[in-house]
Amino acid sequence: WSKLRAGQMPPVREVVFDEPSAATETPEYDLVVCGGNIGILLATALVLKGLRVAVLEAGPLRGRPQDWNASRKEVMELVEAGVLSLEDAEEVIGIEFNPVRCGFPGGEDVWLNDVLNVGVRPDRLISLARARFEAAGGVVLENTPLASIRIRPGAAVLQTSNGAEVCCDLLFGTVCCSGGIMIP
Repeated sequence: WSKLRAGQMPPVREVVFDEPSAATETPEYDLVVCGGNIGILLATALVLKGLRVAVLEAGPLRGRPQDWNASRKEVMELVEAGVLSLEDAEEVIGIEFNPVRCGFPGGEDVWLNDVLNVGVRPDRLISLARARFEAAGGVVLENTPLASIRIRPGAAVLQTSNGAEVCCDLLFGTVCCSGGIMIP
């Protein structure tokens, strides 16, 4: 952060290249999600709808050991989308509390119900979503950093740092930043 604030960051390098004169590509996937630790949730919902989906993750696909705050309603939306079963949802919720106090020094406390009232275990959430994703035919490409994206007739071609290519109709990035590459 200090380098960013001091304006000492290297420029972000361009990674998306338009190649309209290239040969027509045939996509392997309908969608590739870049950034799997949150992207696996979207990817699972879409593979369950019949799309061919891959998740490209620069590191290992795993959740952190620290709980995420969420609401039970948000977790139930993952059940509704098919990402988790009802039993899975209960397993990923580590703690539940209501009401939640919101206050500032010198002000009155406000007590809220059903707002950020559960602690979600991201390691279990990611693991369970991944299992459902792969069981439905989804492909996880772990430890596979993205190097560039070539937009060609018929498909977007993702070049990975290890030299592999992945072709897709649509690319979704969960705001990833690695090695100076940023994909919104």
